[in-house]
Amino acid sequence: MNSLVALPTNSVKNLTKSANSMFATGAATGAATGASSSWNTPLMWFIGLFVIGLIVFSYYYRNFVNAIDSLTDQMNLWITGNGSPPEVKQENIPVAPPTPPQDVATAPHSGIEKVVDRILPPAKEVFTVSKNDFSYYDAAPLCKALGAELATYDQVKQAWQQGADWCNYGWVKGQMAVYPTQKSSYEELQEGPEDQKGVCGKPGVNGGFFDNPELKFGVTCVGKKPSQSQHDANAIAAGSTRPLTASGIEFEKKVQLFKEGADSLGVLPFNKEHWGS
Repeated sequence: MNSLVALPTNSVKNLTKSANSMFATGAATGAATGASSSWNTPLMWFIGLFVIGLIVFSYYYRNFVNAIDSLTDQMNLWITGNGSPPEVKQENIPVAPPTPPQDVATAPHSGIEKVVDRILPPAKEVFTVSKNDFSYYDAAPLCKALGAELATYDQVKQAWQQGADWCNYGWVKGQMAVYPTQKSSYEELQEGPEDQKGVCGKPGVNGGFFDNPELKFGVTCVGKKPSQSQHDANAIAAGSTRPLTASGIEFEKKVQLFKEGADSLGVLPFNKEHWGS
């Protein structure tokens, strides 16, 4: 048995209108979307090409400007006969390589310079004033009065390396009092009395810092050494430039006495046949 039910006429009409409305709406939407896509695509292409063009232009900007300048100069030269002056190309001139610093520092002196160095004394020399009558506050003015300046410990050390040898404290910068002693002088003192062996310290630069600046010492200066006075010459001849203790003075007196009678001391031969070994 068929159970078909007939639809009302109004319902059929409503369904038809609804379908037509949905189709029209879809068609309008598709048309709008297509129109929008057709409008955006050329704009995006234009923007992309513009950006690429800017990048290429910025990369070749200098070449582009040079080309424009060259073209302008050629046109100006063709029209007026006056263009930019031609560029002068400098030739590659060979240049000697720089001298290494170590070669400059150790460059050998010429023969004339060696002769001058031997004949003329150095401009500055370390020297000491032996009188132990000066405080540290007197040291710098004393050196200034002699046309020099107060020496440093390092300068005294350098003088010792060059052979300086005086057994007398002298003020130097830094409130130090020092003196140089050579090995030969030290060994000579070791052959004397016991209390005289350490009177000049040890080989090297002796002395150091003193807390009391009022102590009385000599003064060590650096500069042009004053000319030798007769007093200094007499002191060197008498051998009085080295301080001696009481027993040291007595020892030196005996040495001098025995030197005077050396011929009558009676030295024996090595054996019956030979005087020496």
